[in-house]
Amino acid sequence: VDINPAQLTLYQPPPPSFNHLNDHHDTTTNNNNDSTTSLLSDSQSLLSLLDNNLSQLHSLVRKRGHTNDPTQQINSLMSKFQEAAQELKQVCELVRLAGTTAMPVIDYSDHGTTTAS
Repeated sequence: VDINPAQLTLYQPPPPSFNHLNDHHDTTTNNNNDSTTSLLSDSQSLLSLLDNNLSQLHSLVRKRGHTNDPTQQINSLMSKFQEAAQELKQVCELVRLAGTTAMPVIDYSDHGTTTAS
């Protein structure tokens, strides 16, 4: 198998039809989901940043040992990568915690009354 490391990515944007999942929520549910949505958006941004860092690292590592050795640039980029990875770990933990909290369930047969699940 021939794999080009430059083509590997950590993040793939969701398809446009993904947004329809939030079409049928009431205001209470939307408020509860705002923080979770924000966390998911943060994680997507961090994954995109990590992808960009990996691409830059791939390019720099190929130049290692040449006249203009990029070792300092590689070390700097690795520090940034590790910081972003640590932040992503924290965001993922917050998403995990958000997934364990009780969310209101909408009972559409009862005209939109919400109950805790």
